[in-house]
Amino acid sequence: MTAKESDEARRASIELIVYDFKKLKHVYSAAQQRTQTNLSLWFDSPRVESFIDLPLRINWKLIKSIGSNPPSNYEGLLAIRGIGPETVRFLAFGCRWLYGILPSMKDPAVILGECSAYIPSKEEENMVFDIISAIELSNLQSELKNRVLHKVNMWLVQNEFNA
Repeated sequence: MTAKESDEARRASIELIVYDFKKLKHVYSAAQQRTQTNLSLWFDSPRVESFIDLPLRINWKLIKSIGSNPPSNYEGLLAIRGIGPETVRFLAFGCRWLYGILPSMKDPAVILGECSAYIPSKEEENMVFDIISAIELSNLQSELKNRVLHKVNMWLVQNEFNA
């Protein structure tokens, strides 16, 4: 629901809470009872069904209270205490079922192609191993050794992400 392609689904989710509360309850009960499959699933058919897992628990009082005092945008909906992943998943399911709007399953927060991994040179690697072995072989107390090793680790992580 975070991708740009899901903009229509985000708007429909808010509309679904505000205007179609009874339909939303009907969708939930109908989807809960849908345990029998039909024969079209076993044959080649042009129809492609997309499945969004239906959550087990829904806080209907919260959804009804949101309908009486709706948020102005989707971020406002997510900021409401009690709205979690299950509620968001259920709203996406309702949008798909009632309006035929399929939310995008892309997550723009993680784009591995744009991340450049830091690869230390052999010289840097040897230097880090020398520092760690010097700390471990020192006569420092074990508590102090652990603190120093933790600081070295934090320094390495910070430099890795800044490179």
